[in-house]
This record gives sequence, C-alpha cells and structure tokens, in this order.
Amino acid sequence: MENKKQGLAQDPKLSAVVNSTNTVNLVAGTLHASEDIASGMLYAGDDIYPGTLHGESQSNPFGVVKVAFSPEAFEQMKNTIGSKPAETGGALFGEPADLRSAIPYIKDFVFDAAATSTWASYTINTEFLNPVIHEKWDNHGLEIHGLVHSHPKGCKRLSMPDMEYFRNMHTYMDRPFLITPIILTQPDGGFELFCYLVGPDPQMPAIKVDYCIMNEEEYKKAISELNAERTENTDETQQEESAKDIEPDTQHSDARNAIDYSREEGAVDVELLKKSKMVIVGTGGFYEGANMLARCGVGEIITIDPDIVDNTNLCRQGYLPRQVGMNKVDALGECVKEINPELNYRGYAVKLQELTPEQEEEIFSSATLAIFTTDSFDAQAYGNKIALKYQIPAIWGGFYKDSLFSEIVFYIPNVTPGCFRCAVSPRYKYNEEYKAQHGTEYHISSACNTIFHSALLDAQMGMLAMAIIHNNVEGKTFSGWFGEKFDKSIIQMKVNPKASMERFDHVFEKVEGDVFTFHSRWQQNKRETPPDYDTPCPDCCGNNAPTEPDNGK
Repeated sequence: MENKKQGLAQDPKLSAVVNSTNTVNLVAGTLHASEDIASGMLYAGDDIYPGTLHGESQSNPFGVVKVAFSPEAFEQMKNTIGSKPAETGGALFGEPADLRSAIPYIKDFVFDAAATSTWASYTINTEFLNPVIHEKWDNHGLEIHGLVHSHPKGCKRLSMPDMEYFRNMHTYMDRPFLITPIILTQPDGGFELFCYLVGPDPQMPAIKVDYCIMNEEEYKKAISELNAERTENTDETQQEESAKDIEPDTQHSDARNAIDYSREEGAVDVELLKKSKMVIVGTGGFYEGANMLARCGVGEIITIDPDIVDNTNLCRQGYLPRQVGMNKVDALGECVKEINPELNYRGYAVKLQELTPEQEEEIFSSATLAIFTTDSFDAQAYGNKIALKYQIPAIWGGFYKDSLFSEIVFYIPNVTPGCFRCAVSPRYKYNEEYKAQHGTEYHISSACNTIFHSALLDAQMGMLAMAIIHNNVEGKTFSGWFGEKFDKSIIQMKVNPKASMERFDHVFEKVEGDVFTFHSRWQQNKRETPPDYDTPCPDCCGNNAPTEPDNGK
C-alpha cells in the first residue's frame, strides 16, 4: 500500500529515515494499509466468472496452502452471517505479513451490521466499515484482507458481479489477492464456508482453497513446520539434480569451486574479513548487501528479522518465488551459504527487542560491525543502545520520501562524536507522539522504490563497512578513511536528478553544471550536549557513554 505523506523535511534531523525498501518520511500524514472500500453490491447466483475453479482445493499461483481463521473470527462469522438468512457480510482482518504467507491468517472479523440486503444481494455499507478499517490499522496494526458474504442455498460460488467488485478493490488496495469466502447459512439449510482467493489479474479465475481454524500459537507452529518442510524438500531436490546432472569430481571439486580472493588484494585484508562477524538487523533492507559481504570473504554473518518472505519482496529484495512463506532469515541463509559455503551463518526469526539477554550478549559482544535496515523505528532506536552498550561500530541506512535521497548514519566508538540518536533525535519525539495517539509504533510502507535503489544503498553501506573495518589497518585502499576522529557521520546522497533539498543544493551550487546526481554530502553529527541542547542525549549522555538498553522486557 502506498503511504501518501507530506514532503521531505529540509533538515535531516526532521526527516524520517527508513530501510532501503521503505521510502516515506516519519511526518504527520494519512494512513497506510487502511484504504477505504468503494460502495458496491454483491450478488448471488450461478453466473460464474469464466474459468472459476471450484470443487477440491488445487494448486494456485499465489502459493497458498490453505487459509487459517482464528477461533474468535470464525465464531463471529458463524454467529452473525451464518445465523442469518442470506445476504449479509463483513470484513476480514489480519497482519500484513500474514496475507503473504503460505497460510494466510484471518485474525479478526467485523460484521457489516448496517448493510442493506435483499434475498439475492448484499450492499456493503462503507460509511460503517471504512471507519472500522481505519481503527483496526491505527490501534491494532491489522489491515483488511478481504470480504466474506453469504449466498442463498445452492449458490456456493462467486458470481460475476462479485468478481467484478473484488477486481475493482485491487485498483485501490495493494494486495497479492483478496480472501473472499462464500457462506451458506444455518436458516438456509446448514452452515458451510467455501473459501476463495481473487487476484488483480482480470484473466485469472477465482481460486478455491481449503481453510482451517487455528489459534495464534498453532498458526506460528504450522508456519514454522511448513518452512522447515519446504527447506528440506528444496535441499533434497537440489541434491537429486546435482547427482543427476553433474558427475562428482572428488579430486578437483573443492579447489575449483572455492572463492579466489586475489582480485580483492590491495583493497581489503582478506584474512581480517574472514575473522569478522557482521550482524544484520533487517534482512530485506540489506539483502544484496549480505550477499556482497558473503562474496568478499566475511567469515560470520548473523541476521535478525521476524518477517516472512511475501510476493512484494520478489521485485525489490532478491528473494526467489519458491521462498515465499519462508522466514526471511532462512531464505537469505540459503543464498549466502550457496555463495560462500565456508561462511558461518545464523538467523534469528524474532524482533531485535525479543532476543533473550543471553542471545543478545552472544551476538553483539563479539560483533565487528552491526547494520540496521529495518522498517521499525523502535528496532532502529534500540540498535543505537546496542551499539553503545557493546561499543561496536554500527550503520543505519534508508531513503527519504519517494527514494529521491538516501541517508546513512554511522557510529564508530571513540571516533565519531555523535550517536544515531544525536543525528535523528526529532524522529524519536515524533515516534513517541505517534505511540501516545495510536497505541503502537509508526510502521512505514514501501513506495517508489526498486531493487536498483536497494542495491545502490546496500553498496554504499558495504563500502562504508569495509572502511570502518579497515580504519586502523595500513596499506589498503579502505585504510584510514576516518583516522582517530571524524565528525561527518551523516551521509546524504542525491539519487534522482529531479530531487531538491535546500541545504544539499546549497553545497553544490557553485559546481551546479558539473553535478547531476549520485553526489553525496557528508554532514557533521554533533553530540547533543548543553549549551547547544537543553539536555544531553538520553542514549549516549552526550559523550558516547553507553546507557543500558531498555527493550520493554
């Protein structure tokens, strides 16, 4: 869903920075993932949309195994729609990532109590449902996943008007598909539910799938087991194909396939990289960068990300279609381990703040560098406390609105004076105000961003990572970039020649005819200390002294 926001703030401290696949500002604006639904009427009848599939569940282009309903949502449907004569209906809600998994999960249902119905039609009451849609997103982080309505006895399928209405929903809702069940009701002979998926392609028929009822614990277990099964099947298939198509060469295979790092000599210390441990928080935002680190010889990569691969990740983050529904950390692990079999890789499918104290200590206390590219400002902010606590270098990267400018903030203990919070402190204030008003942190949607943007920013952060690692190493092209002290640790790069930002443009106005795009401005990141600021930075105390992270445990 596109998040329509106000324009870019001129001061980078007043702009939001998000990961390399999320591109809007943390400024006041309209909602994202809570689009209004258009007025319309749904009809019963056996005038099936041409090509509609029905009967037993079958394979489908969305990769959906079945749809899961929470017990509460299912009972609400049964006790409202199922207990009344056709035609009635309501809205289905779930978390954004759950719609894009192999088992989409319906967490909540709201009955359209104010609708108008006849014996053969259900007219959606948008004045009633649209405020509900907004409230569900604002207060619970749930988006609308589709609509369910009932048909008279014998009409088990979506009618052509039904299909046309759902196709129209796709014109203003960014969903891979909508979940559009049909219910036969108890007054009409007995409760039955038939689950359909409707995609945006007008040539694609509705897809009938199985459904089940699961609580949240059962759902998480089912997803985990499915991911494990898919990984195992993929490994077996790859082994079979390798055994069938490639004759083993036991004498030369290891040497022939090993990475030759000779072209990197002079730029980096390969042996130093092999001893390095990189921690990546937000695998989607640094997918290409993780591949680059694996290729250049980094010895250990740890990733932390709770998200699941969905269809929207395929065009911008390098994941493969077969990986939809997998944990992002597992899917990335497949790729980097194939690139560099000697790599030590581990992935944690949890939020950064949900690591146990023991896990956090083990991961970060020995880290060479941490990279934060999440779509959660709380996670980015917590990353600052982690970097300060364990005194490790760290990089935060992302784009401004419409991906016209990129921004990187970096921290090197005892070298850069200001921390991440010193650089972007007004964003902390806005995030807290948003929480107070909506009861949840601000989540930022992706818009106007391509894989080329992601790879460009990932390469920038990768180059910066090499320079940080080699800062105290002699004789390499990445050596000594920052010396003993360096205060310009906010980097803005112009990504689009049409972009304009007053302070940025002022720096380059004298050479305007010689610059077009992809030029950077390195800005000073001052410590937040009196008298320039009323109080010292709460995280680094204005002197890079660490404060104990508070993850809300």
